[in-house]
Amino acid sequence: MEPSSTEASDVVGALWDRMQARDRDGLAALLAEDAVVEWPVSGERITGRDDYVAVNREYPEG
Repeated sequence: MEPSSTEASDVVGALWDRMQARDRDGLAALLAEDAVVEWPVSGERITGRDDYVAVNREYPEG
């Protein structure tokens, strides 16, 4: 069953809240182990929950 747009927006909101709070464990809890994230501006493709969390841990502030 597909999540409703409200449920999906709640998950996205929680994802951003956890990223801003530097809650890496909480961020990981929202992602599938085999998540794939594409950043079209830079052409990067991040595969896997652990790699995505690591990128967010290492990404410079600014």
